Amino acid sequence: MKKSNRTVRKMRSAWTGFAAACLAAALTMSALVSCAPQESRPVVTSDDLTPPSAAQEAIAQDIGGGKNYEYYWAAEHIEEELEAVRESTEQSVKHWKEIADTGNYYGREVSGDEKEELKNSFDEMLNEIPLLQEEKRKMLESELALDPVVSAQEAANAAGAVFEKIYGIELSQDILTLSCVEINTNINPGEEVIRSVWNVSREEAADGVLFSTNAVGCTLDATTGEFISVDYTPSNDELTEMWATELPSCFVKKTSIETTGSYGYWNETEASYAEVAEKLKQQTREQLSGSMLIGGAAVTDVRVELLGKMEDSGENQISLLVEGDNGKTYQLYRNYSMQAYVNYGFEGYPLRAYWFRNNTYLNGK
Repeated sequence: MKKSNRTVRKMRSAWTGFAAACLAAALTMSALVSCAPQESRPVVTSDDLTPPSAAQEAIAQDIGGGKNYEYYWAAEHIEEELEAVRESTEQSVKHWKEIADTGNYYGREVSGDEKEELKNSFDEMLNEIPLLQEEKRKMLESELALDPVVSAQEAANAAGAVFEKIYGIELSQDILTLSCVEINTNINPGEEVIRSVWNVSREEAADGVLFSTNAVGCTLDATTGEFISVDYTPSNDELTEMWATELPSCFVKKTSIETTGSYGYWNETEASYAEVAEKLKQQTREQLSGSMLIGGAAVTDVRVELLGKMEDSGENQISLLVEGDNGKTYQLYRNYSMQAYVNYGFEGYPLRAYWFRNNTYLNGK
């Protein structure tokens, strides 16, 4: 095959690559369900789950006053989503037409043969719009057919309350993004518990500047409303302030590479380590006990663990195991890039420094 043909195919595939990747990512979780051996799945019945009414009561009680958070669930806007597919494809064709007209492909000159073949492909690109739209329609209709017990509005309200109260994110001007998928929620290899879950996120500002604002996302059970995970991404301003804080003396920074202080290890034998551990445990109790994030349970115990094989990497990571009086175990992983900055308070919302995981739920219980 001639080099020009390879180049044109590469250029032509770029516009569909992103769309295909997005579809693949969205379909991956549901594909895991459809491809898994049916006979290996344990049946999850209503007896195994918290009654939906309990989740709804918790949502209403925690939010207070029936506050509703604005949200967007693509499955409720199928026609708009299909129109967006058409518009984005047409915009891609316009982009490639400009390349064909100017003969410039990101600084590389496009040959005459390449330009001619590219021009001949525009109709083909546009003719594929119905196929892309049909794939999108099937995906969204399948998602809508899950018909979750916890409604989209209830999922948005639950997530919004946690985002505002525990993570300090003011949402009055924001729209939460929702998606609902059916996945294996058991992290143990070879064991499956298929459940429907909501993914809810407040994305960073779409201003073209990476990390100009913070972002947060969570996953919660679509039948019970139970929180499964929460992840927070700090803004550039937060990172700058954090990096300016003093590191505790019990954290030994690696000196072999240039770093802002996130790489190294915690020295358990250093005198200040016990103080740091106690501080993190106390913060965790104050933030989680009685909160909606753990279903209103009281925290009965918090243990600090260090993760990582020192002999392999010379690094370790702080993790907190949290026990509730509801018989469940939760885990807070100190975000790797932020783990050493325990003296930074995140404006009074210290859980921003962690990944939250519901260990009991993720073990299929």
